[in-house]
Amino acid sequence: MVMPTVRLTLIVVGTAAYLGVAVLGWGGLAAFFSHPARIALAVALSVMAGASLFAGGNLSPGVREDRGNRWVIVALALIGLLDAYLPAYADRKEFWPLDGDRVRWLGVVLFAAGGALRI
Repeated sequence: MVMPTVRLTLIVVGTAAYLGVAVLGWGGLAAFFSHPARIALAVALSVMAGASLFAGGNLSPGVREDRGNRWVIVALALIGLLDAYLPAYADRKEFWPLDGDRVRWLGVVLFAAGGALRI
């Protein structure tokens, strides 16, 4: 079982890193937090991170892993980084924008609803 302080550290560092990559994609803190939808997204992420402290979870499946499948960790890490960076970067550069604010707010609602269902 993961110790509570280790779990807290992993949740805080992971959440800050994921949000930090999105902030880098947007071009900085001031630019990222200049829009209410992105502020709401950061608040939703923080609330879900706080709620995840009280949600149960198990990192151990109880079976031995096949060490030949460790390449998946690198692949998923790269996909996660791209998933955090590219949407913010594309929005900043106005690359394939879809209806602006309405789609942003829809994204915030879907993100919060999906996160609530996941927790």
